Amino acid sequence: MPAPAQATSEHRITPEEAKELLNAVDEVLKFDSGDTGLRTRHDVKKQLADRDKVQKYIESRLKEDEDTQRLRRSEVVLKKLGLLPRDFDLQTFLVALLREQVAGYYDTKTKTVYLLDWLPPASQLPVMAHELTHALQDQNFGLEKWTGKGTSEKTPTEEARGDEEIAARHAVVEGQAMLVLLDYMLAPLHRSVADSPEVVDALSADMAKGGSDSVQ
Repeated sequence: MPAPAQATSEHRITPEEAKELLNAVDEVLKFDSGDTGLRTRHDVKKQLADRDKVQKYIESRLKEDEDTQRLRRSEVVLKKLGLLPRDFDLQTFLVALLREQVAGYYDTKTKTVYLLDWLPPASQLPVMAHELTHALQDQNFGLEKWTGKGTSEKTPTEEARGDEEIAARHAVVEGQAMLVLLDYMLAPLHRSVADSPEVVDALSADMAKGGSDSVQ
């Protein structure tokens, strides 16, 4: 779920903008299918979400996500070492941070792409291209299963290997979605990432510097 450089909390989508945004889903999905070669097996459900709905989604994912569980265990260790204040609530911090950064998301459980009711439609289209790529990945491969834990072994070495496989699969999933986002943005210029290596170089340099416009 890419994060916008700056959230526009003052904006509220009008009924006309909402219709325009939701109607764009099918068109962007068609672009994504052509760009990735992934077949559209069925329509993707679409819905507008407000900040409270986004927060509830984040909270539910944080409860289920294995990486988050490991991060919580790390939080305990960091507090014992004195590297975090004892009253620091990592989950509250993450929810507040992600609530502002999320710019749209695809939920594998509801099979729905959620768009935001506080950002202008035009600014959400590239994010839509990213998230609908996840929808196509899900339709063709089953994202929950494909990005699941790579091994059931419990030894430290095998558990680490499983974690590495999970990280690699997530990198593939997010990498493809990021490429589609860039292709969507370049399409009006009749270009793509394949013939615009400078775009990838610029993005890589920005992410290496930790630029404010980098995506996560």
